[in-house]
Amino acid sequence: MKFDMCKMFTAMLGQPGSTPLDLFKFYVADLKSRFHDEKKIIKEILKEKSFEVQVKTSFKEFATVVCDDPRSATLDAGNVKLTYNALIEKAEAREKERLKEEARKMRRLEAGLRAAFKSIGVDSGSTWEDVRPRVQHLPSFTAVTIEAERIRIFKV
Repeated sequence: MKFDMCKMFTAMLGQPGSTPLDLFKFYVADLKSRFHDEKKIIKEILKEKSFEVQVKTSFKEFATVVCDDPRSATLDAGNVKLTYNALIEKAEAREKERLKEEARKMRRLEAGLRAAFKSIGVDSGSTWEDVRPRVQHLPSFTAVTIEAERIRIFKV
């Protein structure tokens, strides 16, 4: 029996036409091109419905918006999920950049307020109650809007 299977396999290898590897490569290429096209369709749907994917957007919310459009009937479910994942990654990157910028801005504000403290001669014996009236008119003081942050900067 094994001998017959080997003959059949060998005979199959000798046949003209596409090999299984060729067919697989064609299938993968088709999937890739289809994903690109379907991603464009999904983005168009989202744009038309003014829906922006945020970090906390669930797949259910995303899929509901996309699937309400008639163009979604031809979309592959896997491609919808892949597009969602890509858009979530993009939203996470935007959020991370926003937080970095916010931290940079806060460091600049802190540096400005520390410079103001230094310019009026604040030392380790100074108290917040004594210092506050002397700096409250300065722009660097008003730029830090939360009183607890001002006190924290003063104490550091």
